[in-house]
Amino acid sequence: MSVQLNLPKSAQNLLCECCEKIDFSLYNRREDKKYPMPSKRQMRANTSCPFCCLLVSAYILDQIPDDGRHIYAEWTKDRGFNVGGGVSFTVVFLDEDGLSKSAHGMGRYVQPTIHPALVNKWIRVCESHHGQECAPTPNVVATSEHPAGLKIFRMIDVINQCIVQVGHGCRYVALSYMWGRVETVKLLSQNKDQLMAHAGLLAFRNRLPRTINDAIDLLRTIGEQYLWVDSICLLQDDADEMGDAIGKMHLVYRGAVFTILAGAGQDANAGLPGVHFGSRRVIQHIAEVQPGIRMTVIEPLSGYLNASKHLTRGWTLQEHVLSHRLLIFLPKGIFFQCHQNCWSEDTIYDDFPPETFKTYADVIQGYSARELTMESDTLNGAAGVLNVLSAHLKCDMLSGLPTGAFDLAVLFYDPWADGQTGIRKKGFPSWSWAGWKRHSALMMRDSSPGEINRWLRTQTYIVWYKRDPHAPGPSLVWTAREGLTDDDIAYATRDAVIPYGRAESTKSDLGFNETPLSAVEVLRGYPLLQFWAYTVQFTALEHPDERAWRLWERTERIRGRGGELCGGLLVNDAKLLEGVEGPYEYILLSKAASYGNEFGSPVHNIFEDFNNKPIWWVMLIAWDGPVAERRGLGFVYEDCLEYTTPPGKAWNEILLA
Repeated sequence: MSVQLNLPKSAQNLLCECCEKIDFSLYNRREDKKYPMPSKRQMRANTSCPFCCLLVSAYILDQIPDDGRHIYAEWTKDRGFNVGGGVSFTVVFLDEDGLSKSAHGMGRYVQPTIHPALVNKWIRVCESHHGQECAPTPNVVATSEHPAGLKIFRMIDVINQCIVQVGHGCRYVALSYMWGRVETVKLLSQNKDQLMAHAGLLAFRNRLPRTINDAIDLLRTIGEQYLWVDSICLLQDDADEMGDAIGKMHLVYRGAVFTILAGAGQDANAGLPGVHFGSRRVIQHIAEVQPGIRMTVIEPLSGYLNASKHLTRGWTLQEHVLSHRLLIFLPKGIFFQCHQNCWSEDTIYDDFPPETFKTYADVIQGYSARELTMESDTLNGAAGVLNVLSAHLKCDMLSGLPTGAFDLAVLFYDPWADGQTGIRKKGFPSWSWAGWKRHSALMMRDSSPGEINRWLRTQTYIVWYKRDPHAPGPSLVWTAREGLTDDDIAYATRDAVIPYGRAESTKSDLGFNETPLSAVEVLRGYPLLQFWAYTVQFTALEHPDERAWRLWERTERIRGRGGELCGGLLVNDAKLLEGVEGPYEYILLSKAASYGNEFGSPVHNIFEDFNNKPIWWVMLIAWDGPVAERRGLGFVYEDCLEYTTPPGKAWNEILLA
């Protein structure tokens, strides 16, 4: 449904003095410009101004800070009016007759059900004009030329209503959804023959979750024949088939013509809103700002997705990131997203994020706090997207960390640290984001490859080795791949003596050992890190107020032996430090010219006298026999190392679990 503002007839179209100067009669035939607007208080009071009322009804004013700033309605050709700056909502003109010569700044009515012709148009335009960048990746099915594909690949044939086995080159659509706690039909050895018989699926349709049924109906409507759904296309009680498929899910989603992303509701019975009449309630805020000129409010895809339960689930991450095209169903409408554009029922454009280190950082931050039914699936759920990012970054992944920028990857922290406890994951290393049940942000996520490479080659020093549980001895975490260019993020190998290619002399040149010596056998189900590094000890940690909730308020103060303020620390899990008294031991990980705003810019208020001083990034560790574990990440000012407890800055071998 659409909601149109009902103003008193005597007050309709009486624009206030500011809004009158916008001259809405120009529609979208205008140059980029900022138009002064009334204050928030005045706009709320302008009950006779349809444009002000539109902003109030759509809650746009609620996003504008109450800091006395001047408010503008800024018109940009590609989006429309943005009011207040930084506000996600955009105000556009309604193209009621479909005759607009430009899509910029124009919207349209959202109907009770989706238009199959619109979905087909999106697919057709992408296939015709976007080239290989958006094209599905072939070789999903194993062949003699490409043996790495799936050994068995089945589909739902929506025309013949049965499960079929398909071969190389099959055109299909994939479904990404949340199972939740809904009972669903699964492909099993006992029902396989029945489901694969012609029309065999019909007997099971009333037991299929609503989302799967809606997807079948959608494909029939738009003229596609084959649908891939995990629960009914994989033989669930065949361990060999499931084992083969789990590691190759990225092939399925990258090979689909498009993926249906079911982003509404909590489980598989939420359905695809808009496929059937009465399945959705769309609210559009519409106002007639001048006679015959109507405007509406639209929100970008990111705003809708952030409110979707789909983004909190672990296994759905790779489906979202890996698919070349997505048809996204949300309660308020559908979106089509490909590698070049994002289109919606009410029209808005978003760019698909590029595959860079920033993409890796965004993926990890979004995935690390996702809910997983089985905690042991932490890395399996992201295996597909990590494989793709690994190929793009031209390095291996070690427990979810890219080895080509390992010193940077270990600098993860929780950007919403709130003192939550019990978040350590068993079966995964503490030095990886996979070992914790919280969001994990990375330093330098917005830096260019050149900036990251300069930092890797001049501000780091540790020669990282790994102890794999299935290998006889330690090996280097990173080894160079062929074909690295200046645009790739990687260490710069110069020769075998300098495996990480740092600009400065290695510690070996100074008489320090850098190769592993300890041969302690520690049985863990994941790789351990073994390396030599500088360690220091500081006397105390000054804990924040338990009532504090902002990130910078949660930053613990590192104190020297005389009470000196030496740095700050974000603890991974406060419960793991209960009863532990100083001195506390830290690994000096890497350097930075100064502290930025990594833990939230207001942290400067705490460390205001130290903002421009060189720092060390440090990892707080705790020992369990011969093995250490991470307990937090922080920074220490370089000139505060004199306040450490004896023996001061020491060169030690670390076995990190």
